[in-house]
Amino acid sequence: MYFSTASGGALRMPITSTSTAYFITDRPARAALLGLVVMDTPSHGPLASTFGRQLLDMGAMPAADSPIYARSMMDLLAKSDNKRAAQLSGTGASALTDWFSVMAIEDYRGVAFGNPTSAGATT
Repeated sequence: MYFSTASGGALRMPITSTSTAYFITDRPARAALLGLVVMDTPSHGPLASTFGRQLLDMGAMPAADSPIYARSMMDLLAKSDNKRAAQLSGTGASALTDWFSVMAIEDYRGVAFGNPTSAGATT
């Protein structure tokens, strides 16, 4: 699926120097409107991840990451700013990248499937 989907659009989203999300959509000419996100993080190689993976990393990250993680979430949401995320441990960066990526693909799916009010989708 990665190769067929990758023939459409793709966006590389670096969260830290060791943690990247790849947002991939289907070709615009196809009606299927497929989309996926693949994350490459310190805790796992390229993987179409889930909230479950993110929760595992959140549970394993050091307590010192908690305030940085929360502020990094807001930086990404409100300002598209990833600078603070560089202060996270590898595990924290993995959790943040998985969270941000899964949220992005869920927003895309809501809009792509004509249901912008679905869970996670924004307009």
